[in-house]
Amino acid sequence: MEEDSKPAKKHCEETLGLATLAIRSGQDADNWKSRALVTPIVTSNSYKHDVYAEGEEFHYSRSSNPTRKALEQNLASLEDGKFGLVFGSGLGAIATVIYLLKCGDNIVLSEGYGGTHEYFRSCADRLGLKTTFVEGTDVEGFASAIKPNTRLVWMESP
Repeated sequence: MEEDSKPAKKHCEETLGLATLAIRSGQDADNWKSRALVTPIVTSNSYKHDVYAEGEEFHYSRSSNPTRKALEQNLASLEDGKFGLVFGSGLGAIATVIYLLKCGDNIVLSEGYGGTHEYFRSCADRLGLKTTFVEGTDVEGFASAIKPNTRLVWMESP
């Protein structure tokens, strides 16, 4: 696989292309006692601590684990972001975004997947959020649905 013609990032004084970032970002061999070059999959759900919650990065896999941290760093690097978040399910990601909003905020949504559609129809109302559904290919419909209180435009495609 050829490196991209435009350099994406500097790493250890060498310029890395997107292809290299995709396979190397977040994979620091010094993070692993085995010094593995490819991030091992950590299946543990809890971690040993000399004194609970003092100076240890990982406590319980629901909040973070080494494998997920490596993936988040990798995805952030590919998007030139400072950090990234990954979730165990689409609903986990949706709920996290929703809780960034406040009562009265408007969300403009494409019709999207059935589960997402149903979640917004049933749960957003209970949280005091306003929802406006628009056909995903209707550019004018999206533009006209955006109001002063619109805080999120949500689009999904298969």
